Formats: sequence, C-alpha cells, structure tokens
Amino acid sequence: MMSFTLGFVFAIGYALGRIDTIVSMLKKKESDSFVAGVNREQKKSFTRRAVDIDESKFVTDVSTTSLKSGGASLGTVTQTKDDISSATNKLAQLKKAKG
Repeated sequence: MMSFTLGFVFAIGYALGRIDTIVSMLKKKESDSFVAGVNREQKKSFTRRAVDIDESKFVTDVSTTSLKSGGASLGTVTQTKDDISSATNKLAQLKKAKG
C-alpha cells in the first residue's frame, strides 16, 4: 500500500511537470505566431524620428521658493518602551473584541 501511494504521488508530480512544460511551449508558439504576422516590409518601412535639440534655448532662472520642505521628519528615531505585560494586555483586548 505504501509503494502504491508513493508511486501515485510520483505520477501526479510527473504529470504536473509535463503539463507545465507543455503550457510554456504553447505560450511560446503563440508569441512567435504574433511576431510572424508582421511583414518584414512593414518593419523596414518604420523609421524613427531623430530627436531635435535646440542649443540656443537654455534656462536662466530656476526658483525653488515655492517648493515645500517635507523631509524635516526624516531621520528622526522614536523609541517606545513595550514590556510583556502591555503586549499581553493588548492581546487580551483583541481576543475580547473578536470573541
């Protein structure tokens, strides 16, 4: 009976592994067929536009006065003193509220 159970578990694991392999192969074929649908002529006809950089324009005045300072509390450390009795009291309150 034990060998039958081990054989059955092995067979299920093997089948799941094969299914995973088959599914991944099918997904790959689907993605390949999508790419194959585009003609090479269409790919070659697509041209990218060059980025135009105008060197005659530049920024002279940058003002940061309207920006809000939000990093004042960064780096501050708060310490709390919790002991076992307060933790058990909190747990008891949660159990009362739940139950």
